[in-house]
Amino acid sequence: LIQAESLNESELGKIAIVQTIQNRVKYNTSRGRNTSFYWEISRPGQIDGYGKKNWYRKLKRENVKIAYVALYGERKIPKSVYFWHNECTSTDRSHVQWAEGKNGEYVWLRIDNHTFCHTKYLL
Repeated sequence: LIQAESLNESELGKIAIVQTIQNRVKYNTSRGRNTSFYWEISRPGQIDGYGKKNWYRKLKRENVKIAYVALYGERKIPKSVYFWHNECTSTDRSHVQWAEGKNGEYVWLRIDNHTFCHTKYLL
């Protein structure tokens, strides 16, 4: 996930990507939905880098360490952050407008090339 979506981003950006997926899994599981990291990542339109060349590259040791910190370390993002988009690579512009809200009211923070957004259901 880190290498496919945020390969050249800062450590905080990589952690935020992982913790956003973690938020989705926890929220959907709490609602009785059958989900997993793999399901959240592999659904069509979710991760632009899924299945592309960076997805299959050998894992960098630093990214494995960052994934561990993201999953088991201190939370860096609020639990209500549920979406992100990368304006450089997003293929679905309607998703960007929907995720940010009409006046940007759901935007939490921009980190590197990604804008992270709250879901209105967890605010």
